[in-house]
Amino acid sequence: MPKHKTRSRIIRTNSKAIKLSNGSMMNLQDTSTTHGPRWALTTLLIMLYSGAQATHLVGGEMYYDHLGGDQYEVHLIIYRDCGPTNTNGTGFDLSAAIGVYQEQNLYASGTMDLDFNAVTNIDLLSGNPCAILPPGVCIERAEYVSTLTLPPSDQAYTIVYQRCCRNPQVINLEDAMNTGFTMYAEVPPVNSDPLLDTGSNSSARFVELPQAYVCQAQPFSIDHFAVDPDGDSLHFAIGDVFIGGTFAAPSPNPPTGPPFNNVSWTNGYGPYAPLGLDDENSLTINSSNGTLTANPTTVGKYVIGIIVTEFREDDNGNWVSLGTVIRDFTIDVVPCELLLPSVEWPEPCSGLELNFNIDADQGAFYWDFGTGTTQDTSSAQNPSHEYTEPGIYTVSLVYDLEGCADSLAEDLAVSEPYSAAFSLGPVSCTVDAWTQPITFTGDDPGTGSLSWTVDGTEIGNGIVPGTFTMDPGEHTIANSLTNEYGCISTESLSVTLPELPQAAFEMAEPPCNGMEIAFNNMSTGADQFAWVFDIDSPWTGNTEESGQANPTWAYEGFSNYIAQLIAQPGEACADTLLQEVIVLAQNPLVMAFGAIEPLACSLETEVAFYFYGEYADDVTWDFGTAGSATGDTVVHDFGESGLFPVTLTIENDTCATELTTEFEVYVPELIAAIELVIPNVLTPNADGKNDRFRVGTRREDGSVNLANASSFTQFRLQIYNRWGVLVHESAGPGASWDGRIGGDLAATGTYYYILNADHSCLDEELIEMGEVILITN
Repeated sequence: MPKHKTRSRIIRTNSKAIKLSNGSMMNLQDTSTTHGPRWALTTLLIMLYSGAQATHLVGGEMYYDHLGGDQYEVHLIIYRDCGPTNTNGTGFDLSAAIGVYQEQNLYASGTMDLDFNAVTNIDLLSGNPCAILPPGVCIERAEYVSTLTLPPSDQAYTIVYQRCCRNPQVINLEDAMNTGFTMYAEVPPVNSDPLLDTGSNSSARFVELPQAYVCQAQPFSIDHFAVDPDGDSLHFAIGDVFIGGTFAAPSPNPPTGPPFNNVSWTNGYGPYAPLGLDDENSLTINSSNGTLTANPTTVGKYVIGIIVTEFREDDNGNWVSLGTVIRDFTIDVVPCELLLPSVEWPEPCSGLELNFNIDADQGAFYWDFGTGTTQDTSSAQNPSHEYTEPGIYTVSLVYDLEGCADSLAEDLAVSEPYSAAFSLGPVSCTVDAWTQPITFTGDDPGTGSLSWTVDGTEIGNGIVPGTFTMDPGEHTIANSLTNEYGCISTESLSVTLPELPQAAFEMAEPPCNGMEIAFNNMSTGADQFAWVFDIDSPWTGNTEESGQANPTWAYEGFSNYIAQLIAQPGEACADTLLQEVIVLAQNPLVMAFGAIEPLACSLETEVAFYFYGEYADDVTWDFGTAGSATGDTVVHDFGESGLFPVTLTIENDTCATELTTEFEVYVPELIAAIELVIPNVLTPNADGKNDRFRVGTRREDGSVNLANASSFTQFRLQIYNRWGVLVHESAGPGASWDGRIGGDLAATGTYYYILNADHSCLDEELIEMGEVILITN
């Protein structure tokens, strides 16, 4: 059911038909049987549509009258745009499809014919006799009437009509072009509440026709009053309206039943703020009489929902809601012509004798010039009046322009003209600005005021403004004099002030040509100069070293210095500039760097690089196929063990020089555990296989790596014959035996080895013993 519903119960009934007002039966579907739909044997009314998607529709409402017994007369009201915005001239549908629901169950469906005698034009009023609506606006009202047979039931009936679509120019709904209407009326259950008599109920209905057009920026008051034939109490509100029909099925037959879907409001609008959420567009309704008031500021079409809720008092004195009636309507805010007299009022303080003029073709006028006497009135359209003394007078005008009668008043300041003249004196110079003296030569404002501005910014007041401080350039000095009657007189003068001295210099040559530096003076607005070439020097830092415009100075060494230039046009307005001077050799770059490699047992592949040389503006580390990085300090992850080449390039932007160096970094084997690989056969026959007895370690990938310096801190290999005689001994990583004793191949047989090693990844010494078979023949 709609949101406005307050009571509902689901009870199944078996009513059979809906009757038309002419006594014939409506085409009807009985939805109560379990054996499928059954249609009443009546002649179907052919629904003829004057437009598939009726975007000319403006709104509508529905109400019903209880004729007695089980007879109800249903009235469906539809409003359409019959003006120029209805470009296709689309008329009303010849018939309207309705459905009757009990809760969410379709009870019956049928059609209602258009009552051609009830099609009328709405007399459009702007709500203001002096406001004229645009030409061609037109709204037409149509009515569809049928009599329905609704047997008494303890379950409510909901009569529904739906039609799509709305005008696409509606601005407060999203996708208005595809958003339709749902009109409905609720018949309450009969005597379902023992304390409330609902045996006979007719719904509320609106009395006044809606006004579809209102004037922009003009307050309006529209009457949406409704009455109830049973004398039930009515409450008026604004709220949501509901979607009905689709672009593909604009007039569903039967229409869908409750609960109905609310429309989607455009951002910035809502059901209780259909003209806008801002305060100036607030819309209010009198909850007792339905009077709708607003002062809309924005032109456009706006959907508004007027909701009337019907209440009846039960035997305990409680007010129970019987149902709601909704007027879903579109208000069109349009720019209106206002029928107002165009009055040309005299300028304030323009003299004592004044002329008044009205630009109007005809009308009646009555002037009162506000002196408090009976001799200061006139009925002339363009009168003149001479005042005897200055002052503030309220002049009123009563007029009647072809039925638009009203009055207006204007407070008029009357006096002789006032002068705000002033003059400018000669300018002088301070350290960083110009000073401009000003002398006021106009009329004394008395109890009024006199304010001053420079380039629109207020800087003082009074008739003795003194001296203004301004930057170089074009300026407008202005004042505003307000006399005791509120009359305003203004004066303005322009002044152009030259540039203040500005010290500026640069090195005439690049700072990489030695210690003798030539300076290029780029100062403006000055002809006197004082140089100090090393302001931080304890000997010359406070002493002028040159008064030339473009001097040359020999520094004592390569470094960065702070030079000072004082530029001034005379004794005042000096400008001082402190600026760095870089004195460099032709190539000042100093290459110095370091790299921190990972420990053998760290299982890390990152190397940290540090540059700590001098005068490098850009530092680039090139890791070959592994990428590159920039910066004084970088950390690069090589991702694996090995020996990697690195190229370091440093650049000095000032001298456009570059230095490059190449070096290598070592990432040790990623050793998680020590597994020695010791051969058991030695065949020194120079075939490249087992030519030497050598101990290796197993890498993580399964390959064998010979013992190396980064893995072992101590390594000793001893070979013994079968009699325990030491025949070979070698030490250091990579120690091995080639099968020789004293330079000669040993005899074939079994020999014994003892290996002692200290590994950087282990806390204890490795000791391995075993045998190896030597085959020499």
